[in-house]
Amino acid sequence: MAAKKSTFVCENCGEHHLQWYGRCPSCNAWNSVVENTDPSKRSGGIKAAQTIKASQAATIYNKMHTAIGEFDDVLNGGFVPGQTILLTGEPGIGKSSLVVQVCAAYPSYYIAGEESVNQITARLDRLKLQKNAFTFTEETNIEAIRESLDIHKDSFRLIIVDSIQTVWSRESSGAAGTVGQINACTHALIEFAKEHDKVVIIVGHVTKSGDIAGPKTLEHYVDTVVHFEGDKNQGYRILRCKKNRFGTTDEIGIFEMREDGLHQHSSSTLLDDFSPAPGKIIAGTLEGRRALFLEIQTLVVDTKFTNPRRVCVGYDTNKILMLLAVLQKHLAIHLEQKDIYISIMGGVEIKNPLVELGIIASVLSSYRNKPFPATFCFSGEVDLLGRIRTRFRLDNLVKQAAKLPTPQLISAEKVSNVLELFKLL
Repeated sequence: MAAKKSTFVCENCGEHHLQWYGRCPSCNAWNSVVENTDPSKRSGGIKAAQTIKASQAATIYNKMHTAIGEFDDVLNGGFVPGQTILLTGEPGIGKSSLVVQVCAAYPSYYIAGEESVNQITARLDRLKLQKNAFTFTEETNIEAIRESLDIHKDSFRLIIVDSIQTVWSRESSGAAGTVGQINACTHALIEFAKEHDKVVIIVGHVTKSGDIAGPKTLEHYVDTVVHFEGDKNQGYRILRCKKNRFGTTDEIGIFEMREDGLHQHSSSTLLDDFSPAPGKIIAGTLEGRRALFLEIQTLVVDTKFTNPRRVCVGYDTNKILMLLAVLQKHLAIHLEQKDIYISIMGGVEIKNPLVELGIIASVLSSYRNKPFPATFCFSGEVDLLGRIRTRFRLDNLVKQAAKLPTPQLISAEKVSNVLELFKLL
């Protein structure tokens, strides 16, 4: 019998190679190329593929609603039978707490690969959740798990895998967490979910750079990818949907971490203080279709370093550098001898460029040591020519801003460029 042919695959980008490399030629990642032995071909006759007409296919999905509306909104109404969901996030952000709170509404089969059953039940006690909703196993071999799933398939509707990096298969070589193992285990779980209309939630790790750990193909295999983010030292968390075969990805869920678990934050504001101060402003943005108001603080001080410091929390640092360059170019403000510290309060990461006008306003306010009027709320994108632009419909933002103590929305309709903004100060 011929020996199995070994190939090599990069754990970072999923690229296949015929030989081992210390550095992947495709993505330049070091020590990411591992051996991947192809499983032997299945024996047996070949059957003709079955076909089905589009008119015969089911197009209506019966959504399974959870008790957490913020989670349901992100998934466009809840779970779909047969759906496979990948949930990622940094260690300690609250992935396991979110999973048990969401899944407590249905009988669930919990594959505990990282924590012991005693640890998980202690969490259930702390969160005051019903233990009888969960069936646990500490087994991490996917073939043994599949046998158990077949035996108990009528007693649960959800399957939780915490985490996919700890599960392994006999049909694949390498240690748990390698590309071949993750692919084999994910395929087995997806196959079971589709066959028996079960929902599978796979908890995944992220790398230091924030990317999903494991092969890129993992994201392609699953139906839905959601990411749980935030500063674990702060209270707020944001759940974002990055992929969804059963709906859109333009909704977010906001949660607040407390001692007794995650609580839904249905309000459009992350604010608790509306008093004016130099360098402090209120900004309005859209995260998906949701209006969101938050506080931006900036500190501009004389530098003691050869290279002035530029520190930003909550927004892309490269974009911040571009905004500072716009100020220097179009307002002739000299920032080259200033350290600048910018923070979007609440520990959340903002993606929408509508916060850029607020960031500019906050920098100007701190630079001149003068606050903007307390009634102002800023929303707009700033281009390299210093113009204020809006690529989004702000109807919902204007409507929600009117309910705040800062009802006057300063956008592209009020100021067309950074010079006009400067004149408001």
